[in-house]
Amino acid sequence: MGYTTSYTLFAHRVADPEIAKRIAESLRSCDVIGYALSGDYQFAEDGVEFFSYDSVNWYDHEKDMRAISKEFPDIHFELHGEVELNDDIWTQHFLGGRSQLCMAEIIIPPFDPEKLE
Repeated sequence: MGYTTSYTLFAHRVADPEIAKRIAESLRSCDVIGYALSGDYQFAEDGVEFFSYDSVNWYDHEKDMRAISKEFPDIHFELHGEVELNDDIWTQHFLGGRSQLCMAEIIIPPFDPEKLE
């Protein structure tokens, strides 16, 4: 058993409700909706966002999202994950079955006595 992750999925440049519905159906067929994502989605300025269902262990998220991004090769998917540990935050981008993982970089600035209040 590993740490659980809270997920958010964003599909860029999706304005057509029919495409959003088809993406939701693909997520449901992978058993993602009802497990990692709620199935509720909302249109935003640049696309559609699918919301987290609960913090879970979605071990196959990369395999599932690669398959979905192959189904919709022109849509840039952005899967954001926040693990229950404070320092494990990432975003993975998917486009045409390919992916790029971007890990958060947490930086604590050095001590500066000039900033003491």
